[in-house]
Amino acid sequence: PRSEDNLFKPEIAAPGQQIISAAMGEGTAGAPLNGTSMATPHMAGVVALLKQAKPGLTAQDIKGLLMSTTTLLAKGGQRIPLTLQGAGRVQIDKALTADFVPTPGAISLGLVQVSEGALLKRPLTLKNLTNSTVQLRLSAQSSAHISIEMPSAVTLAAFESRTLELGIKVLNDEKATPRSEIESMIFLERHGEIVGQIPVLGIRAVATEIRASGTTDQG
Repeated sequence: PRSEDNLFKPEIAAPGQQIISAAMGEGTAGAPLNGTSMATPHMAGVVALLKQAKPGLTAQDIKGLLMSTTTLLAKGGQRIPLTLQGAGRVQIDKALTADFVPTPGAISLGLVQVSEGALLKRPLTLKNLTNSTVQLRLSAQSSAHISIEMPSAVTLAAFESRTLELGIKVLNDEKATPRSEIESMIFLERHGEIVGQIPVLGIRAVATEIRASGTTDQG
């Protein structure tokens, strides 16, 4: 998570390993390079393609489209944590053909201090980008100590935009570590196929409760 405020970072992954780029001082020769310096140009190109294909989208729409149409990365059969891959690896082909867009692209809870539990409210807006009705089913897969209350389905008329209120419960557990990452993934389905997802991330911290008892006034 981002330092200071614990908000959702990184937000998305892009190809950045062994990318052929220019070799400095080697004329026309190339060199395989790694890191965000290689991933960032991929994202710049992806955004340019999406702006060209869908010029009416806002910056937040573009971000929501790219983050909701990723492929989730896994290793050894286990999904890689959101704090390592963000919303997943970008898939421009899926973003270009999506017929709805969720905003925000991720729900960031920041630091959540709990004593007996907490209930957080967060908005999620779904916008239909087509002139046809879009029907979606919603579900969530969550880690320990977090659950999400939301409608199980939503129907959007042509070009309709609707905002849902999510109820996010952060649970207390005396046996759990005092501070831990909590995450969930909201899945959007059509005809049994996942067509979008929205990541949820927070840092759960157990609030210390200090009480004074048996005190006397020695005035």
